[in-house]
Amino acid sequence: MFRSTLGKAIAILLAIVGVMQLSSKMTVVTQVNEDSKTFRKEYLDQRKQNEVESKKMSDARDEQWKQHSLLEDIGRSLFSVKNSVERYKSEHNKWPEDMTELGSQSEKAADGKYTQSIKIDSGEIYAFLMPKYGDNKIMHLHYTGAYPNKWSCTTNLPLGSKKTVVGMPCTEKTKIAFNGRHFQ
Repeated sequence: MFRSTLGKAIAILLAIVGVMQLSSKMTVVTQVNEDSKTFRKEYLDQRKQNEVESKKMSDARDEQWKQHSLLEDIGRSLFSVKNSVERYKSEHNKWPEDMTELGSQSEKAADGKYTQSIKIDSGEIYAFLMPKYGDNKIMHLHYTGAYPNKWSCTTNLPLGSKKTVVGMPCTEKTKIAFNGRHFQ
């Protein structure tokens, strides 16, 4: 009897230990599953965040490229005016007073798709840009006489990382003055 009672007790203890081990294993498996779900959710959230950041960076690069391209296009459209101003200076030994002194070739440049009007003041060229580029946006070309770039530009358009426009050094300035009037 003792043996059978002891055997039963041992069997019960072994069963209890087995159940505890099984329960412990199930708890570990459950915890591993929960951790795996949490890790997967965090991974997917991070991946989504990375995709959003990548899209923002790509959009910013595209916007910067468009801005750089626009600045180059505006600069090229003013190139003939700049050349006409230089030619006038060399032929007349003075700066032109206005666009009419430059002739019809330069007047055509003033009717470009980028500029609303072009004014000349003591040889300096002020290109007032179309409103679609922002209110009171100007590109100002001025003669420096310094080799190798005789001309440089100032603009109130955002330049970003761009330092030159059509080979001219260019700086961004929040206010540009023309005939005593400041434009921002």
